[in-house]
Amino acid sequence: MSAKSGENVLKTFYRAASDATGVKLYDYELAVHDKVIKAYVQKDNSDEGRTAFADEIEAQDREAEMRKQQSAEKGCCAIS
Repeated sequence: MSAKSGENVLKTFYRAASDATGVKLYDYELAVHDKVIKAYVQKDNSDEGRTAFADEIEAQDREAEMRKQQSAEKGCCAIS
């Protein structure tokens, strides 16, 4: 599978979904997806997709990571 070229991405997605749901898919059923899907990605440095909500989520993630690191530095208690 190649995310860069798109080779077998859709087939891999279907296989993962079938495994997750317990549905059995056979190779011949997936063979129709043996093709390259082309995608074009534009790179730019603008923050056009940024929202205040995304900034809030990132701030919460940073705070959670800091709490996790502080907890690890303090040590751990075990109750038996």
